[in-house]
Amino acid sequence: MLQTLKAQNIDLRYLIETFGLQRIRDDQFFWEWQAALPELTEIEKQELDRVQEGYFNLVEYPPLLENSDRNFDKAWPS
Repeated sequence: MLQTLKAQNIDLRYLIETFGLQRIRDDQFFWEWQAALPELTEIEKQELDRVQEGYFNLVEYPPLLENSDRNFDKAWPS
């Protein structure tokens, strides 16, 4: 039976674990999006590489949320 979930209850981790999503870093994965585009300058390529690395870093190592230290203390009493 088909199950409907609210979008607010779904995050990237859920999709990865449920559907086995994998990150693809192949430049040609969406080749049709790149057809007939102007060539990027070297500076633009460097900036895009920097943004991409920052994005993947956030995906792999998300920042701690506010008050997470308080929640940690509640979960692990001394």
